[in-house]
Amino acid sequence: MKATESKKNDVECNLQKKQSLKVERRNERERKRVHQVNLGYALLLSKVPGAKDKKLSKVETLRQATRYIHYLQQLLNSGNQVPFIIEYRPKLNLQFSHEPYTQSTSQENQVPVLSQVLRFMDNSWTTA
Repeated sequence: MKATESKKNDVECNLQKKQSLKVERRNERERKRVHQVNLGYALLLSKVPGAKDKKLSKVETLRQATRYIHYLQQLLNSGNQVPFIIEYRPKLNLQFSHEPYTQSTSQENQVPVLSQVLRFMDNSWTTA
């Protein structure tokens, strides 16, 4: 009787060890997955102008990246002319108004070309 109980306990113990190992492996895979997702968000955040030094939620990171991508699409579609003014708002709320730049003969009112806008975006954001 003791031999049967001992074998039963050994089988249960081995089963518990196997299940525990499976759980540990699954948890480790999940930790690695979450780590990769977090690295992806950090990389995305580093590409959004003005957001590099901010701590944003994942949802807000996606919102800001979406706005920035939309802005870049508009910029590309405009043929090197900035289609609207960029305003920086506190808490990294980038607002894009649809007020077109006006072309003028004076140097300060000319429409910026793409390279100028990109340099501007790499610097700190101010009201344009």
